[in-house]
Amino acid sequence: MGGDVGRLLLVVEGVLVIATMALMACGDETGTLRGLRCGDEICSPSESPDSCPVDCSYDCVPETSRCVGNMLAICQEDGLHELVQSCQPDEYCEEGECLHAGD
Repeated sequence: MGGDVGRLLLVVEGVLVIATMALMACGDETGTLRGLRCGDEICSPSESPDSCPVDCSYDCVPETSRCVGNMLAICQEDGLHELVQSCQPDEYCEEGECLHAGD
């Protein structure tokens, strides 16, 4: 198993770490390590639905909300995470909004 030697730059707790690593033959047929480029079917931390839609997709539409029982789920800007909050005791959730009973 041969490979190339490369350098990896990391910032660990504010300290720049330079590590030398051997890139072993664990990549695809082109020799590129999987997860390091757009189009390799892996949504890596450096990719997003905007920068690489072929690998990454939104789990929700940013800035939209939906009801989950009597809780409100608000899609965050990254389109991957939702902030879930309960409606107040005198409210109910309908069509992505917490509404007061009687409204």
